[in-house]
Amino acid sequence: MHTKSLKLTRNNLIRRLIPILLLAAVLCQMIPAAKAYADAGVQQDSKVLLIYSTESGMVTESVRLLDLLLGQFSRSIVIKEDDEVTSSDLQGITHLAYYGGTPKTLSPEIVRWITEFQGPVLAVGANAEQLHSRFSFMTVGSDVYINRISKTDASTGEPVYQLLETNYPITQVTLSRGKALFNGLRGDDAFPLFVQYENSAYYAADNFYVPFDRFLSRGLTDLFGKQLMEDGHTAYIRLEDVHPMSDPKLLQQTGDYLADKGIPFMIALIPIYTNPETMQQVHLSDSPAIVEVLRHLQARGASILLHGYTHQYRASETGEGFEFWDVINNTPIWGPSDQDTKVKKRYEFSSKEEYDRYMQQLQAFEKQYIDNRIVSGIQELTDLGLYPLGFEAPHYVMSQTGYEIVSHYFNYLLGQVQISNSNWENMGESPYMSTPSFLHGMTLLPETVGYYDDTSFTPETDFDRKIEGMQFIEGSMMGMFYHPYLGLEKLQAFISHMERVPNLKWLDLKQMNASVQAPNITITTDAEGQIHYVNTAPRSEAKQVVKTLKKLGGVQLIMWGVAFLVAVMVLMFFLYTISMRMNLRKQLFEERNISG
Repeated sequence: MHTKSLKLTRNNLIRRLIPILLLAAVLCQMIPAAKAYADAGVQQDSKVLLIYSTESGMVTESVRLLDLLLGQFSRSIVIKEDDEVTSSDLQGITHLAYYGGTPKTLSPEIVRWITEFQGPVLAVGANAEQLHSRFSFMTVGSDVYINRISKTDASTGEPVYQLLETNYPITQVTLSRGKALFNGLRGDDAFPLFVQYENSAYYAADNFYVPFDRFLSRGLTDLFGKQLMEDGHTAYIRLEDVHPMSDPKLLQQTGDYLADKGIPFMIALIPIYTNPETMQQVHLSDSPAIVEVLRHLQARGASILLHGYTHQYRASETGEGFEFWDVINNTPIWGPSDQDTKVKKRYEFSSKEEYDRYMQQLQAFEKQYIDNRIVSGIQELTDLGLYPLGFEAPHYVMSQTGYEIVSHYFNYLLGQVQISNSNWENMGESPYMSTPSFLHGMTLLPETVGYYDDTSFTPETDFDRKIEGMQFIEGSMMGMFYHPYLGLEKLQAFISHMERVPNLKWLDLKQMNASVQAPNITITTDAEGQIHYVNTAPRSEAKQVVKTLKKLGGVQLIMWGVAFLVAVMVLMFFLYTISMRMNLRKQLFEERNISG
């Protein structure tokens, strides 16, 4: 009777536990998904030859800026100094651009190739008068200074104006045919800024920085025949400088606010926080609360960005330092952070070969430094169930070599770009997405309207002014960022100003075919916004268990913990019943022997 009772109790307990264990397993596998909208659009089939004339014969900051602006309309750009161009360089070219960065006499071949080119041609800066047979619709004069820009509003047919911060020089152009998309103004006098006749265009400013980059870019949309969102704009927002010591409550409040409003957003994430006084490092894995919030927001639609590895190089605080540029020497990272690497000049070497070997050693150090940090960052994030879809250089600062290295890992770059290899302060941006040649296949999602500047007396007025500047050209991208430590109230004000922009479309990086590659790791997204992650690295069972536990959220961890405890209790119950049965048999056997 006693044995039968134990058996029935055990069977009833098992029948009750099985549904609970199955339900726990199913719940733990449920992953929420988020959907949003956006699309990327750089023309795939256009091929551009950019011919330049500069005083040094080398690629300058202006050439790179022009590369950046042309990259908004073509993924294939070849850049050649005018003396180096051959007829074969024009084979397969659909668009030709000439930049006169310095006055010089062009060779007859260059003049003929440009003037006789069958496709669209853009000329910028000096030497346009030598291309007269193609640009006979205009006459070039001396420089004039302007302080306003005007254009015709497409919907009303009335002129609209943008005031410049200072007087800027442009080349005076007189048109006999064609149209001026933009005019520069000085008093009552108007001077054509971007002019076009048939498939030939001329830009009268030798200035590609903000705001002149916008006027040239808008003109290029017509030359390339690109369709714009004429009745609206695209926008994106990043939650900036999130690291292991960030406040998880403020991060969740700001992220949930955006998700609740249906706004896709990005999180610029730094895997390691470095204390500048003790140099002690705190990894994300040391901050489970912030990791849980990050996974929660990723599930709600956030796109994670790798924002450096430590966001600092020397003894500076994470979020403040320049990780991929030595600002003390104003050079790329060419030596260890605990050493003051003074770069030698060419005259300090007896031969060019010796100097070249020296520079190769410095560049090899930079490559290894960047490779290690990018790979470590990707690995640490994915080990925690966080999947970076793009890269943002700390303070947007990185050498040209650095961009090439990063392009091996990411296909999207966020922010602005450094256009100089000798001065980190020379930065550029584009009003539309761009894939310039110096990014080696990466697409730039530009930051164009800045951030909520808590140090300003008029942060919202400043922000409105930047928005108005971008609204001056059709279909522009309004990229911005916000620091979660400023709290929810200021973010709400920030977003309220953006919501005044008519027909605003928020960009979702997850739906833009993001691709991330690292050793043994592949991360991709599709048009539906689904993230696909593959890790082919062999792992030990113990290490895999640890990684799996780290990826589980708080609720999932508790549920699996309960399931584990129940399983242990069931096992103990089985062992107990077996022990009882053996003891019972032993007692019966002993009683039988005593009874004889």
